[in-house]
Order: sequence, then C-alpha cells, then structure tokens
Amino acid sequence: MARWFWSAWLSVASVSVCWADQPRTFIPNAKSTIVSSANEEFMAEDGDSFWMGAFRIRLDGVDAVEPGQKCTLVDGRQCSDAARIFLAELFANNNVACTFVLGKDGRPKMSFGRYISRCSKGGAEDEINRLMLSSGMAFTGEKGTDKDYEMLVSVAQASKIGVHTAGDVQHPAAFRRSSRASAQLSNVELVAEVGRRWPSLSGNLRGVIKRLADGQEPSEANQD
Repeated sequence: MARWFWSAWLSVASVSVCWADQPRTFIPNAKSTIVSSANEEFMAEDGDSFWMGAFRIRLDGVDAVEPGQKCTLVDGRQCSDAARIFLAELFANNNVACTFVLGKDGRPKMSFGRYISRCSKGGAEDEINRLMLSSGMAFTGEKGTDKDYEMLVSVAQASKIGVHTAGDVQHPAAFRRSSRASAQLSNVELVAEVGRRWPSLSGNLRGVIKRLADGQEPSEANQD
C-alpha cells in the first residue's frame, strides 16, 4: 500500500513540475517570420511541435498522434514516432520559413509556450502544415478548423495512408482528454487513500502531502 501511495504522489508531483517547466515567454520584438538555414537549428518533439533555434513552434491546424497513444503502422512503427520523423525529413536540407499566427491584439498566438505557426519550404505559407495532413501523418483540429485542412485529412483517411493505415485511430485531442480524466481519477484515489489511512487529517490534506514529500511523518502535521 505504501508503495502505491508514493507512486501516485510522485506521479502528481511530476505532472506539476512538467507543467511549471513549460516555457510561456513572449519575445515582444520578435519578427513575425523566422527562418531555419541549418539543420542543427531544428529539433522535432513530435509530429506537430518542434524547436527552431530559440523558438518552440506548434504547426497551426495540425494535431499529431501523441506519444503513448495506441497507434501502430503496418511496418510496426509507432504512429507518433513516424510522424515526428516525417516532420524532421520535411525540414532536412531546406531553408524553412515559419510565420507566426497573430491574434486580434497583434501578438503571436501561443499554446503551452509554443508559437502557433504556418511553415513553408518555398511553396505556400502553410505548405508544411498541409503536407503533414495530406500525407496522413496528422489530424487537424476537431472543430473550427480550416475547411481545406479538413478536406486534406478526409482524403488521407479515405486513401488509408499514414497513420490511417493503423485502423480507427483515436483523435489526439480525444486521447488527451481521456488521459487527463485518468490523471484526475488518480488524484481522487490519492486523496481518498490519505483520508482512509489518516481520517483526522482529511481537512488538511495539502499539509499532509507536503510533509510526506519532505520526509516527515503525517502525525507531525497540524490538524485543524
């Protein structure tokens, strides 16, 4: 039981740390377009997010399969790995330009520290965004997305290419929602376990968990 408790607590703590570490900085004097002229300036995180120099980018209208999501291609590769590699190959040996999508306030739109962008290697402004969709390596948003993007995904699904060869793949956004729901359930179980083990501390759970993290005994916590 103790091992389960500490494992659950560490899971909650790690999620909090990861969330806190997400960069959310905005560079007010940044140009609206940045260009990668060297391969070492680019690093793909997954099929829709990457680093270009000091900028962390998210492709506008593109939602790739998440790492850990159940999706395997016919060649045995995980869909998330295949999408990440495909994106990296689009940038290889190309001078890619990424243009920030601006909000109504004229500032670049951001999502969890990432600049929402449209990227091109010489064609249309959103050439790379479209290639990720038309290749079947990513989905687009669940709603309110560009109709052209939705059409590209529909054609890829009908043609059974890319991740669509893996069968009925869950939309990444739906996968993230289910993952968050599971994490919330784990938190509820953690609090319930503390309440079962130390009923008198149920009104001061934050203090209990903090003392446990500090290596102190729960009995040392102040009881309101």
